Amino acid sequence: MKYSGIASIVLAAVIVAGCASEVPTGRRYAGSWQYKLQAAEHWRTVANDMATQITGDLRSKSINRPLYVPLDSNDFSFTGGFRELFTTALVNQGWQVVTRESEQALNVQIRYSAYLFRKDRDGHWVEKQPLEPDTSGPTPQTEVLVTGVVYDGTNIVARRSAIYYVSDEDGGHYWKKITPSVVVPVTGGN
Repeated sequence: MKYSGIASIVLAAVIVAGCASEVPTGRRYAGSWQYKLQAAEHWRTVANDMATQITGDLRSKSINRPLYVPLDSNDFSFTGGFRELFTTALVNQGWQVVTRESEQALNVQIRYSAYLFRKDRDGHWVEKQPLEPDTSGPTPQTEVLVTGVVYDGTNIVARRSAIYYVSDEDGGHYWKKITPSVVVPVTGGN
């Protein structure tokens, strides 16, 4: 009886020790790539791409209601510019975009987050395609996540997200608030 109690304790210790050694080890993801935003023209390209994707999602569900893209007085330079370019892209793709919220219009939200990573993280820009600008050098610290969400009431009917690198020198566009723009009314003659 004495030996069976000791054997049980030893067996339990072996099982516990075996479980303790089953800690997962870290592993890197396979190499991938992402675009780097370096100019407002890139913002337009991203806005057009997201509008095209959301248009495809809505049309695949036979949704053809007006869209409302609310302004945000608390925007950063990037989100304010992106919202303007995104709205233009929706209009150019044939959407009726209304300037006031209504029961008929779907609400389109632009969400944005900027992330600052370690300066010394592994990775370098090495891949350069023909006719592309030089992107060699250290990996940028700043990355942005941009999401477009279309709501019908409280239901999400379309959602797209994209992640981009940002030139470290241009970080102010992504971290600092912008001053409110001024609307200047223009009237025609005659």
